[in-house]
Amino acid sequence: MKYKKWTQEEIGFVRKCREKNMTYRKIAEKLELIYGRKASPQNIARFGINQQLPKGWTHWSVEETELLARL
Repeated sequence: MKYKKWTQEEIGFVRKCREKNMTYRKIAEKLELIYGRKASPQNIARFGINQQLPKGWTHWSVEETELLARL
């Protein structure tokens, strides 16, 4: 089965809908109506979140990573 790549327009639509606090299920319904794309709420969830890292975020140190692995 070959999957159709998401267009920037579709991704932008999902992000705008999430800014309006629409649920992923409702967004999936609108995507099918407007763009003819069938997508599960779980599939479109990856585009609805802010993809940028929060300010001040840094990678974990080696010590922190080892502590997490032990826990």
